[in-house]
Amino acid sequence: MNTNSAVVAPHTAEPPPLLTVSHVASAHRCCVGEPVTWHTRVKLGAQPLTGLTVTVTLPHVLLLLRAPKAVAGAVPQPFPPDTLGWQVEWRWPQTLPAGTVLNLETETQVAQANSAEFEKFLSLDLEDMRSDRERDALARSVARATAGQDIRANDADCIGVAVMSRYMAHLPGIFRQENNDLLGRFLAMLETFWQPIERRLDHIEAYFDPQLMPEALRPWLASWATTTSRRR
Repeated sequence: MNTNSAVVAPHTAEPPPLLTVSHVASAHRCCVGEPVTWHTRVKLGAQPLTGLTVTVTLPHVLLLLRAPKAVAGAVPQPFPPDTLGWQVEWRWPQTLPAGTVLNLETETQVAQANSAEFEKFLSLDLEDMRSDRERDALARSVARATAGQDIRANDADCIGVAVMSRYMAHLPGIFRQENNDLLGRFLAMLETFWQPIERRLDHIEAYFDPQLMPEALRPWLASWATTTSRRR
């Protein structure tokens, strides 16, 4: 008998969390003045929870577009910007049953380019923004949920704010001087409009590949080559 064999402890699965949070933006690249909706989903685990609080923190560059809606009896309380920007808080003092799912929405808008909020946002990294036109400024929002002192969960998402357009790289150097910030921001709005079209053009060859294109379009492709489309 081998007495030196190691004893392997049985694997025990971790218990499911009592609280989970998902936080995502409706768009991940925006220009000045554009709306962004933050979707927050809070789910309770296998136990009821009492005193749940959910807080959504927004960066300075985002303004509240309208007051958030009440959910499950909790009326949201917005707090004016501080060092972290706007905060919106929902509180449920009552006991929520196990498995409860709460879907929260925070509607925001990117501040205008000449606003104090936008300038404060850029002041953290303004010189670097002007020297690197290819990079968007990242704005991060965080959603936190707590129930008592021991139960916590959080999630975060970022959006890219187009401070200057990538199209500026294709213009003569005189247009990329510091006094042409307005032009860069105007082109950024055009870039946001053209981006979906550019993505389609980047993959246009897939529409002419019988193996990749939608089946409904194959007869149309076959008509180009004066052949018939047959299923395999």
